[in-house]
Amino acid sequence: STAAALKEAGVDQALIDVMGDEETAKKIYHLDGLQKVITSLENLFKSGLDVVPHIVAGLMYGKIHGEYNALHIISRFKPSAFVIVVLTPLKSTPMSGISSPSPIEIARLIATARLMMPQTPISLGCERPRNKEAQMMENLAIHAGVTRMAVWSTKTLDMAEKLGLKPLFQPTCCSVPYREDFSKDFI
Repeated sequence: STAAALKEAGVDQALIDVMGDEETAKKIYHLDGLQKVITSLENLFKSGLDVVPHIVAGLMYGKIHGEYNALHIISRFKPSAFVIVVLTPLKSTPMSGISSPSPIEIARLIATARLMMPQTPISLGCERPRNKEAQMMENLAIHAGVTRMAVWSTKTLDMAEKLGLKPLFQPTCCSVPYREDFSKDFI
């Protein structure tokens, strides 16, 4: 399989978007259906690769649509971590006028994930709106249970420290677990 070939080639990690419903798989990803994603997950995990699934919250035109089912799908595989990113509508695209899910909706998704997978690292990924609600999204994400965050704000770091958290930094994708050797020359 392709997954086995990736493992044999020395790939460190596989990232895969997981949507939780047929409509998003067909309309947004242009797949024949959700089964292809599930089969891909099965093959990736079976290969022994470190697999870090991603959920793109709001991909069905800004609405939370199949994301909770995506959590159920992901939880069956017991990943080493997973990432939640948030739809960020771009100009000159079919979704340019769409609103992203609210910080509360994202926090609810993260809190549900934390309850479903209490030991699994959850990351708020790099792709998310950088608008007036961005700070609230970061703060609520920490309160809801993220353990990693890409491209954080200074205010979020300050809040995390006030909560007694000790942020660690490394210049890698947020899917990569913290390693001191990645971080020794950073900051």
